[in-house]
Amino acid sequence: MIDLLQRVEKSIQNRRLLKRGQAVLVGVSGGLDSMTLLHTLHELSSRHRWKLTVAHFNHQLRGRNSDADEELVRRTAAAMRLPFAAGRQT
Repeated sequence: MIDLLQRVEKSIQNRRLLKRGQAVLVGVSGGLDSMTLLHTLHELSSRHRWKLTVAHFNHQLRGRNSDADEELVRRTAAAMRLPFAAGRQT
């Protein structure tokens, strides 16, 4: 995991993607890739003082599974004490 954190941090710095203290909206679907992104940015955020907000959009394409993804992302954001914003297909 440390290698992943170091590689992501170096890539962000080399590409100048995020500035120290920047607000960052992290789009999280609930899938493995976006959950890994959220955990990685959260781990690095204290060092760089990033202000993360978690965003999720429920397209309601998979019924209960879509609702379960939204709930997973909501609970993860709460456990990390991060603001959470959600939208839904109407």
